[in-house]
Amino acid sequence: MKRKNLILILAVEAVLVCILLALSKAVPNMNFSILSFPLEPVFRGLKAAAKAGPIGNGFAVMIAAALILLPVFFAMRTKGEGIVPECIALLLLAGAIGLGLYGCWNPDAFRHEIAGGGPEMENMLRVVFSLCIWSMFILFIVLRLIRLFRNGHKEQLLLYLRRILYVLCFLSAAGLAYTVTDCVLTVINGLPTAADTTLLIAKTLTTAAAVILDLAVIFRMFELLDAASSEEQEALKEAAGKVSRISCITLACTVWFTAALHILQILLISSLTDNQFRVEPPITQVLFLLMVLLLSRLLSENKELRDDNSLFI
Repeated sequence: MKRKNLILILAVEAVLVCILLALSKAVPNMNFSILSFPLEPVFRGLKAAAKAGPIGNGFAVMIAAALILLPVFFAMRTKGEGIVPECIALLLLAGAIGLGLYGCWNPDAFRHEIAGGGPEMENMLRVVFSLCIWSMFILFIVLRLIRLFRNGHKEQLLLYLRRILYVLCFLSAAGLAYTVTDCVLTVINGLPTAADTTLLIAKTLTTAAAVILDLAVIFRMFELLDAASSEEQEALKEAAGKVSRISCITLACTVWFTAALHILQILLISSLTDNQFRVEPPITQVLFLLMVLLLSRLLSENKELRDDNSLFI
């Protein structure tokens, strides 16, 4: 996919997230959360179809059955050595989808297991089931990558890495749009003190800057994967150098932004209405950037080693 097309898709996605979040704030009993995706929109669509009459109800049942059986179908189609763990992960994913749809449709079945009730309990259930679905899906992807890595399937491994980068792009764009829109709506509604507003804006700007830098790293990773597929030594070294530079810049900026935010929080703590001091180190982002640095160096050195071996042969 070309960079311009990808940026256009990400922009459309961000606009949709902004609209959905604004609607969730304006419409009663409508919940929208990144954590409850994709179960929340799927369930609401099936529920609306079921209320449309017998035909709509049958259509909703067919879609729900297809969603549950889709991982089973892929498990039956998977072939090769060492596929048992992947098939088990796909079957667990099918069970998680079925349990999630059942829990959203009949939340009273879990009322005794979860304290409280009402819309808050239903929203929490959707988040829990969505996280379960995402966990099973990530487990399948990780097991597939491990198998490809152990079997030495370089082309397939690069293909899956590219797909993972696409997913990270979509998640980053959605998270950025959600954070900025939520900040704008919160500021419009008003906060108790100016210090609260200042800290919220600072947090949003810090998060937005970090996500934008992460997207820059991901775009450089696309160039690195293209160079790794082309087998051109100079192109691969140049792409690896670009990835290393932008990753180092992003890593340094992320740590500096986080430190500056914590200092600002200390300076404003006497004026904040929420006196709970929260330290939020960017551990996940730092680990991601370190893995990118390591991957770029390994790809470059691996190509140099193969070229040196070819000279002896």
